[in-house]
Amino acid sequence: MQTETDLLRVVLYCRGNTETEHKLLETVRNVVPGDRISHYQDMAGISQTLATPGSKILVIVIQDSGELDAFVRIREQLQDRAIILILPDDGPEIMHRSLALYPKYISNSRTQFTDVGLVLEKIIQHRKYGGE
Repeated sequence: MQTETDLLRVVLYCRGNTETEHKLLETVRNVVPGDRISHYQDMAGISQTLATPGSKILVIVIQDSGELDAFVRIREQLQDRAIILILPDDGPEIMHRSLALYPKYISNSRTQFTDVGLVLEKIIQHRKYGGE
């Protein structure tokens, strides 16, 4: 019998930045088997996967404020999902606006993403052993 964590998917959204995308995919693959990772580069793809049933952890790379605004507009679809958000900078304005998505963790795109890997592991453990 499969448990919720057996069916858990990590949904990665990263548009157009191949270096960031490559580093982040490598980090996520170190935590989650590749067959449980869905990778999208456009809003249509991520909206479609959010509409399907199943437990998902979202790792979202925001490139600019327009992209953040697009996610804020679909925040109802993101409710009750664990979100790891990666911002282009740590300026107070974009940081404040990103809180509308209720992320579990916020990182910066200039990191090596080891922090993201650790947080992802912790979220999965939490779900596996009695969390949401």
